[in-house]
Amino acid sequence: MVYTHALGACLVRGGGSSPLQPTMKIAIALLYGLYTPDRKWYEGYLDFLSEQFKLNRFQKVLLCGGHTDPKLQNHSEASTVKSYLLNKYPGLTNCELEDRSITTNQNLEFVKSKISPSDDITVYCDQDRKAKVIWIALHHLLNIEKNLIYEQLLKFKSANNLFSDFKYHNLKVVGYDFQFTDKSGTLAQTYTGLLDVISLYHPELEKQNIRQRELDFNLK
Repeated sequence: MVYTHALGACLVRGGGSSPLQPTMKIAIALLYGLYTPDRKWYEGYLDFLSEQFKLNRFQKVLLCGGHTDPKLQNHSEASTVKSYLLNKYPGLTNCELEDRSITTNQNLEFVKSKISPSDDITVYCDQDRKAKVIWIALHHLLNIEKNLIYEQLLKFKSANNLFSDFKYHNLKVVGYDFQFTDKSGTLAQTYTGLLDVISLYHPELEKQNIRQRELDFNLK
């Protein structure tokens, strides 16, 4: 039996639909580098995550981020952030690591095996990257066709409330505003977002995307 795409608590199977209750309440946190004590700017986001995890009582928390610092090869983004969060929130015992990824595409592709399309899913990310995260999350986590993703993203953008949470059936995407004053990073994301989304549909371009990220991180 093939699932063609997920619609909230309903999975469309061929010509009919069968309602499925969400099985778990899950948080997916996309990370932005390893945490070290000198990265004070990062702590605001991590403290925000800690508060969200406590407030929403997720049954599973997935931290996404791989080994992106060649000077700290034994540590991943996910492992260092987990250590920080456990100091803030010792009750965070339902936390799992996705620590193989080095791109947003890989974050959400690799975490897919840890969830069900019928789960109640909340993805946390950088506000400046939220548009591409919405697209990639709908693609990988709910298996949505690109025409429908375009329609939903256009609808969200046209509502002129871009700082609000994006919601589509059982998926929510929450952006955190890092309030960076250096606009070069924001500008770079306008390019990276396009490259990431286009490469979802072209395996050879995805390989190029990964190779470039390895160069960016001095991994090769």
